Amino acid sequence: MDKAFQNLIRQWLKDYSAKPESESDGAWLAKRLKGDLTELSEAEALGFASAAVAALRTYNEKRESLRLSEKRGMSRESWLARELKNSAPNMGVTEYGEYLSGLDKAIDQANEGLARVVFTQSGEINQKPDLFGYLAEAELAGTSNLEEAKQRKVQEKGEIPPQPWNEHTTMALASKLAKKAAFAGLQGSAIGAGITVIEKYLEDGEAAGEVVAENLLKAGARSAAACAATGALKVFVEKSNSGIIPRPPDFPKIPGNPVDLGMITSLALDAAATAYEVATGDKTVEEGLLEMERSVTSAVAGAVEAIGAKVVEAGAKAGAVVGAKVGAVIGTVFGPAGSAVGAYIGGSLGSLAGSRLAQTVCSGFREISKSAVSAAQKTLDYAKAKVEEGVDWVKEKARSAWGWVTSWF
Repeated sequence: MDKAFQNLIRQWLKDYSAKPESESDGAWLAKRLKGDLTELSEAEALGFASAAVAALRTYNEKRESLRLSEKRGMSRESWLARELKNSAPNMGVTEYGEYLSGLDKAIDQANEGLARVVFTQSGEINQKPDLFGYLAEAELAGTSNLEEAKQRKVQEKGEIPPQPWNEHTTMALASKLAKKAAFAGLQGSAIGAGITVIEKYLEDGEAAGEVVAENLLKAGARSAAACAATGALKVFVEKSNSGIIPRPPDFPKIPGNPVDLGMITSLALDAAATAYEVATGDKTVEEGLLEMERSVTSAVAGAVEAIGAKVVEAGAKAGAVVGAKVGAVIGTVFGPAGSAVGAYIGGSLGSLAGSRLAQTVCSGFREISKSAVSAAQKTLDYAKAKVEEGVDWVKEKARSAWGWVTSWF
């Protein structure tokens, strides 16, 4: 197993543990980034650090907001619809519809990429889903997964109805977005990429028993040290993208912007923490799977707030423009590339926390993955049944596994 990423996270967590309490996470992150990425200017380092810490904070705030809303009886779909509406207070109905359309296409593309790993073309569960192999094949074909996600068209039935937009159609679309986001979480869990990464570390005898890693693993994205993991990921991405250090063949090339990296890190840490809770019996497998879905929904809301606000501030008022900008982040974070990078983060932390905890987390991931596979198959079977009841042109468009699901949605 490539040790560069694991060693980088180890060093960053160690340095973070020595951070003075009086120093803010943003100030520490900016200074630490300058140490590893000397080409960054002071302004660039401060800008990234500020945005990354804000993204981590926003994700946690959305997770807590969703938790409290569900406790009060609000559905996850209604919560996300509210968050999406709140993120575009000054958009007219038409602009808002175009905005949602961009987000919908991005989630469709992310789900389609994941479906190629989870399902066979005929709609059966792939008995040996290989996320890393999928990414390697995509690169050998001359197209990175990120570019493929940007360029690939979604199934015609999955696209948003044409104008005119109204309150009813935008509300219905926002509700569909929540369901599709949850399905992305389901598919990501079904792949179980974190299992592969942790097992490789254990096979190579790279379990170190770091206390900071153990605490981060248990607390997930709620831990303040999440900014250290995000900083380490930033350094690895920049250095591997530029060729300064070798990039492992199963580590996809992704952009190094703070929201992408912050959301990927947050999802990875919460996934590992949830797996730990499932393995120790603090949560049932079903509860763990729901937590994974909540995490993805929260990250969608977090990305929308973090990116959408900046785009609007920069003067991109049109809904389609804002939707495309936010959609680019969604495509990276929730698609195969984000899932693969997240697996590296969770696997590295698991190994650094020691062999006992690593095996525990791996066991939790395995249980959640089994449950996710079963749930994904039920979803697909139901979608196929619904589509088969429809007209012939719908059946024609639903030729692939994700085609069935998106046609049903």
